[in-house]
Amino acid sequence: MRTGNAIAGLTGGLMIAAMTCGATAPALAGALFEPPAGCAVYLTTQNRGCRVVNHYSCPAVHPDHRWSHRFVPGSGAWVSRIDGDAQWVESGPEAEPDWMRTQWPVEDAGSVSELIETGVDAYDFIQRSRSGITERVSGFDKVIGEVVVDGEPLLRTQFEATYRDVNGTVTRQVQGEEYVSVKHRRFFGNMLIEMVDGREIARHSRGPVDFVYPGEEGFRSLDPQYDCDVISGMPNGAFVAGVGPGASPSPLSLGPMAHQWQPPGIFSDRRNMGARVIGGRS
Repeated sequence: MRTGNAIAGLTGGLMIAAMTCGATAPALAGALFEPPAGCAVYLTTQNRGCRVVNHYSCPAVHPDHRWSHRFVPGSGAWVSRIDGDAQWVESGPEAEPDWMRTQWPVEDAGSVSELIETGVDAYDFIQRSRSGITERVSGFDKVIGEVVVDGEPLLRTQFEATYRDVNGTVTRQVQGEEYVSVKHRRFFGNMLIEMVDGREIARHSRGPVDFVYPGEEGFRSLDPQYDCDVISGMPNGAFVAGVGPGASPSPLSLGPMAHQWQPPGIFSDRRNMGARVIGGRS
């Protein structure tokens, strides 16, 4: 929990990569992510759900902020920005990455520092889209254990978040498990369940499997490695199920509101809200 002030350096929006990943762009074996000029990639993660994420920093834009570029074949790229304490700042498709933004000042910003230090953190903030959709997001994160993924020590966390419209009406709720890296002071997604009117409508498994650093094979890759054969054969109405290391497995549930599957990390919300739960922090 942090009482937020306006963050400097937002007026220019997100810097986007000097490359094109169209909505139907396939994964290209050997293709490498090129960050914007003046930015540097420091980590690549290969994730469940056929997605690869390149994490980078842009000191000239903001010395404490960090960006992530998530690529899913057939759905193009998604760019997210967080601040130095892992509060989501803005995110969106690569063509317009400031499509959804946190509104500053924030009433109660999320704080990965408080979560690491105390084991629990609450948040309450407003997010607004270019198209005028405004939502209030409130919830909490709680540390529930530890796990090692590909040699990377991580904290296991549970989260719950409630989304409300401008009238205070609950529009959806999300819950699940994530990972937190003390080293990188950020969240990594894992299992996400989305509910509307108390009914589960989507479940995504998108946790990291491989952590790839500079000098290692696969660093800056744009070629996802996991679950791509499953996704390519998914019928309409189906969702990716399963959980990452250390999580509590539960069966896939498709409620009566289930609609066409959307790539992990992009909500299957009919309004195409786009940003992952709690903005785009992981």
